[in-house]
Amino acid sequence: MSALTFELKGKPGQRLDMSPLTPARLKDLKPKEI
Repeated sequence: MSALTFELKGKPGQRLDMSPLTPARLKDLKPKEI
């Protein structure tokens, strides 16, 4: 397993819901699908 890092490129206009970004939900996806 390798690490996946998310980088914020700009300040969002509202709060972001990051709850769907769990290992269980992301495990079968390719980086481009995320």
